[in-house]
Amino acid sequence: MARHVLVPVLPTYLDPDRVTHCAIPYGRAIAVRHRVPLVLGSVVELGDYLRSFLEAEGERAQELARRWAAEREEALRKLAQAITDVPVKIEVRVGNPARQIAAMAEELETLVVAMTSHARVGLARVLVGSVTFSVVQRVACPVLVVRPKTPAPAPNVAVTLTPVVVLLDGSPSAEEALSAATRLLGTDGLAVHLLHVQTAEGVARGREGYLQNLAQRLSAQGLSVTWSLRRGPVVETIARATAELSAGLIAMTTHGASDLRERLLGSTAEHVLHNVHVPLLLARPSTLQRREESPPPAATPGATGQPELDAHRLTVRARDLMTSPVITVAPTTRWSMWRGRCSSTVSAQSRSSIRTAVCSASSPSTT
Repeated sequence: MARHVLVPVLPTYLDPDRVTHCAIPYGRAIAVRHRVPLVLGSVVELGDYLRSFLEAEGERAQELARRWAAEREEALRKLAQAITDVPVKIEVRVGNPARQIAAMAEELETLVVAMTSHARVGLARVLVGSVTFSVVQRVACPVLVVRPKTPAPAPNVAVTLTPVVVLLDGSPSAEEALSAATRLLGTDGLAVHLLHVQTAEGVARGREGYLQNLAQRLSAQGLSVTWSLRRGPVVETIARATAELSAGLIAMTTHGASDLRERLLGSTAEHVLHNVHVPLLLARPSTLQRREESPPPAATPGATGQPELDAHRLTVRARDLMTSPVITVAPTTRWSMWRGRCSSTVSAQSRSSIRTAVCSASSPSTT
């Protein structure tokens, strides 16, 4: 049984606009409903680049990390004083943010992780990265992704998460988003709208029958259910339906994205969040979780006697190809401008490192 609701945040001295605080009201509301503690979690990131710099300057990195963690914990305790209707715990760790947040979620038996995201897509998604969507790929529990607002709402402000728009494609795995939403929000007073978006022309009778049958089953369970089948571009159609229905939440399953091409294009979930202003509940299909927990198949020799390359192990990350600190650009920067600036900025040593990294990626031992 899940025992906590986790909200990763930063203290105001690192997050003056309180962007990460925008998820607190949603996490608090779910914690109140389930009568479980709310955990304000934070991670002190001490990367290899900063660690090497501190050691070169004579600073002991571990001592500095402990001091930063203590300061972070004190700041979060002050933030927790504004939350009075649910018990609040503080969890501060040192390390990689996405990995540590995922570890917290597992160890604390978390019901849901609620966190904010800027919903970057395209090149900015690759270079800047997204801790939130990296967490989505690592945790088994659902993740409630919230777009930041200005000004940020107070931690104890009331929020509305109904009606819920559930995105369906006819598969059992997509229906798991519906199960996740009802587990979090309950069925009393919950309004649900089942939505299927058809991008190509064709016979929609099968989809209509599927939606109608599912709506009837849910209505028999006491839910207020409507449904619609719409045609058009997926993201734009979802955004339009969400606005028309005055939805409080979108629920969907996600398969994550690992290779460079998928990161450039962005997942459907990220593009949906980029185009709407309501939270997005992401649930990972149980079939995907079971597949990831099973051991990978052994490599089979190719024609040359060497193991064949596994495409899933050849993910090339931006930080693997660029010297620290990583060069980042604004989302509006054109590709041609970025390419021209990088060609004049990257040193000969950096270009050599890039060649080495790319060559290494072709080796069967690359991870």
